[in-house]
Amino acid sequence: MSKIEVVNVVQEPRDFAETGGKSALIGCGAWLAFALGLSLFYVAFQGVSFDDAFPPALKFGAIGGALVALVVAFGFVRLRATIKFSEKKDFVIHLNLAASQLGYAAAAIMGDIMTFRPSFQTGGVGLGMVTVQLQDDHATVFGPKMHVMKIVKRMETV
Repeated sequence: MSKIEVVNVVQEPRDFAETGGKSALIGCGAWLAFALGLSLFYVAFQGVSFDDAFPPALKFGAIGGALVALVVAFGFVRLRATIKFSEKKDFVIHLNLAASQLGYAAAAIMGDIMTFRPSFQTGGVGLGMVTVQLQDDHATVFGPKMHVMKIVKRMETV
C-alpha cells in the first residue's frame, strides 16, 4: 500500500487591489439587484409606484451589497498544499475518490498518468477551480481555501 502524506499547506499572497476590486464589483451588482428586486416586489404586491419604492430600496440594498462584498472577499483566499506520495497511480486513485466524494467533477484530464494534471470544478461564483500538478514524488494542490482544505482532509485519512 502506498503512503500519502500532506507535507505543508500555505496561504498564497493576495493582490489586495485585485481582490478588493472584484469584491466591490460583485457587491455593487448584488446591491443593485437587491434594490431592483425589492422595488419590483413593492410595486407588484403593495401597489406603490416604482419612483417611490426604488430610493428606499436602494438605501437598504447597500447593506446587503456590503455584506456580499465582504463574504466574497474571504472567498478569494487561495491555498497551496504539497502532498507527498510513494506511488503516483495510487495517489491519483485516492485524489479522484476524494474529489468525487466531495462532489467535484474533473474538468480536464490531459495525457497519461505521467502528465496527469486534473482540474476540479468547485462551484461558487468567481472562486475559481482547484488544480493539481503531479511531480515525481509529490503533488501540488492549489485553489480556493475551502476546497483545498476539504481535499487535504480527505487525503490525510488515506
